[in-house]
Amino acid sequence: KDNWWGPAGETGPCGPDTEMFVNKVEIWNDVFMQYNKTKRTILIDGMYCLYDKEFSINNELLEIINSYNVKKILVVNGYKKKAEELLKNYDFKVFSLEDEKINKDNEEFFKRLLKEYKLSKEELIYFDHSENNVKSAKRLGIKSALYKDNKKVKKFIQENVDIYVQLSQK
Repeated sequence: KDNWWGPAGETGPCGPDTEMFVNKVEIWNDVFMQYNKTKRTILIDGMYCLYDKEFSINNELLEIINSYNVKKILVVNGYKKKAEELLKNYDFKVFSLEDEKINKDNEEFFKRLLKEYKLSKEELIYFDHSENNVKSAKRLGIKSALYKDNKKVKKFIQENVDIYVQLSQK
């Protein structure tokens, strides 16, 4: 039978375990702490996902995203200052390379984001309204989805926000 222990909270060490029984009474448990369960950072498209071209916030999506206790980075091709102002009361970082004219359909955008925030591609999930932007992220190995509606993006986040990282021995 497959057995799994932990983590004790939302995140932390976990792994497979074995249980020892004598006369149908459990007397011992061996837990093999092979993994650390953590949460991925969510990359969110600004225009046409989190807000529209008039900068009206998609409150339903904002509520979905804010229900997760994770790092959130809004990724935008332009209007970075406007986005920062719009989200000043929320725990979002805003990333843009608009001054350098590098957009999300260019893999360099995501390479620079990874470097800036000291993240690996495995630590991210991303959704965007543009198929070209999603393809760019996917080419780098970032788990990505095309934004179609709030219900689908909620399912995407639920299914992908948790990550199990194999622990290494020191």
